[in-house]
Amino acid sequence: MPVRLNAAAPSGTLRIAIIGAGLGGIGLACKLKKAGMPDFVIFEKSDGPGGTWWDNTYPGAACDVPSNFYSYSFEFQSWKRLYATQAEIAGYVQRVVDTYDIAPHLRLGTAVDSVVWDDATRTYTVTTAQGEEHLFDLVVSAVGMLNVPNYPAWPGLEDFRGPKFHTARWEHEHDLRGKRVAVVGTGSTAAQVVPAVCEVAEKTYVFQRQPGWVVPKEERELTTAEKAHFAK
Repeated sequence: MPVRLNAAAPSGTLRIAIIGAGLGGIGLACKLKKAGMPDFVIFEKSDGPGGTWWDNTYPGAACDVPSNFYSYSFEFQSWKRLYATQAEIAGYVQRVVDTYDIAPHLRLGTAVDSVVWDDATRTYTVTTAQGEEHLFDLVVSAVGMLNVPNYPAWPGLEDFRGPKFHTARWEHEHDLRGKRVAVVGTGSTAAQVVPAVCEVAEKTYVFQRQPGWVVPKEERELTTAEKAHFAK
């Protein structure tokens, strides 16, 4: 039998489920608190908040737009550089969670399997991967796609004896120094990880399906004047 997850919430309040604790889900949670709507739960399948910034920890992972345009307008962050790193952004998300007391609303390590609407009760039944069922009046999808690995089905891949892994599940225990490393793909992730791998690997091979265009990132530290300007 589906139950109300937040039993301590005042009766008659709108029960809201947010699926995903990335920047979208956390941002919505902050706005709900500010609007006086505290009866919400955030379901997150990963073990921490941040979405792609929690799951993607590959070398060189960073924001690919200037950080000041990527952070929340209601929670200023004085970024050190033009493009913040994964660790900086993950730390920023955690600070927002702490500042707005979002942690009590988080259900980490909890994937959502289904959301079903009931016309009779005018409620949604949210079923988790653990088989739990919970009732909500409103469900907001804040799921992303950049933290979901797309594993290829290449013939012979299973027979490869060396380490093989996806950038979204980077295996940090492998020392790439002096190794020959193959990177398949030339998307934005490759544009970040390839230069980082080249710094330590003996040889880096990049396999691409079609030509792509890459422009200089011009990464640099922000000046004192720029930091003061953004702080306004």
